[in-house]
Amino acid sequence: MLRFLVVMLLIGEVFAEGSRDDRPIYYGLKKIQFLVEGVGEELQREGVDRAEVTAIALKRLQLTGLEVLTEQKEKDAPTLKLNLMATAVKMAGAKEPIGYAVAYRLDLTEMASLLRRPSMGLQVGTWTRHGLITAPAGMVRRALKNNLWGVIDAFAVEYEKGAR
Repeated sequence: MLRFLVVMLLIGEVFAEGSRDDRPIYYGLKKIQFLVEGVGEELQREGVDRAEVTAIALKRLQLTGLEVLTEQKEKDAPTLKLNLMATAVKMAGAKEPIGYAVAYRLDLTEMASLLRRPSMGLQVGTWTRHGLITAPAGMVRRALKNNLWGVIDAFAVEYEKGAR
């Protein structure tokens, strides 16, 4: 019984150590650029605009203590990019959509270089989340706002845990 307990404690420590090491991407991260792409006609018809989506993200990201740039001001600063793609869902023969499907992807990309060629810069994806939001016409703005807050919050929580 004692051997079982010792083995379980050792296994637990190995997994705990591994989980701490899963977050090295956050060490030294002090500022990021935040960009929104893909707010097209479908989303604009539903009252969604780039400024509102950016404001939702900034509100949560600034609570982490990160400096957040909303325009590409620094060439090599890490970039948190939100891509949106909306598609109207229509009944056969209908002119107006009954709802929308919005695919989203949130990526953190950073500049890196190869050890054997330090002068060669590469964009590397270090964190990502993606999903699909569906909502009836007239409710897309609310659904997007609620879901994006959760996705941005997932990044912020992981940053807060890993930056310590």
